[in-house]
Amino acid sequence: MELLGQVWSVFLAVAAKLTHWVLVLVGPIYEGIAGLIIAFLKLLLSIGKTLLTLL
Repeated sequence: MELLGQVWSVFLAVAAKLTHWVLVLVGPIYEGIAGLIIAFLKLLLSIGKTLLTLL
């Protein structure tokens, strides 16, 4: 279970980094889209934490 949590954390860190670089590269036009992506990632994080708690 602990390994799954670590893998999930790494995945989220990478996804956040990618989102950051996409935002930097495409500029402010897509800021709203990046905001949605970040909100989606936060939703995934909360779902993942809930699943880890249940397991």
